Amino acid sequence: MRKLKVERVELSLLKLPYVHFFETSFGREEEREFILVKIYSDGICGYGEVVSEKSPLFSYETTSTAWHILKDFLIPIVLDKSISDPHDFYREAKKYRGHPMAKAGCELALWDL
Repeated sequence: MRKLKVERVELSLLKLPYVHFFETSFGREEEREFILVKIYSDGICGYGEVVSEKSPLFSYETTSTAWHILKDFLIPIVLDKSISDPHDFYREAKKYRGHPMAKAGCELALWDL
C-alpha cells in the first residue's frame, strides 16, 4: 500500500427502510440506522460502515456513542497524518478500550483507499 495523507474525514448518519420489518422479542424495527465513514486522500474516497445500532439492545455501542468516539478520538488519529498501512491506525486506536464497531468503520475506509 502506498503512503496516504488523510485530507478529510466525513461522517454521515444514514437511515434505510427495511423492505419488510424486522421483529424479535426486543421489538419491531422498520429501518436500519448506521454511520458511513468517508476518508479522503489524494482525490480518492474510501468508505467504511459502522454497524452499531440505534439502541444498545445487542451491544453497548450505539450510533450515538460510535459518532462520539469517531469524532473525538479516532478521526484525530488519521486526520492530516500520513499512513502507510491501515494497521498504523489500529496500533494507535487500540489504546482506546472497546468500541470495535467504530474502529472497524474507520479501518474499513482506510482499507478501501
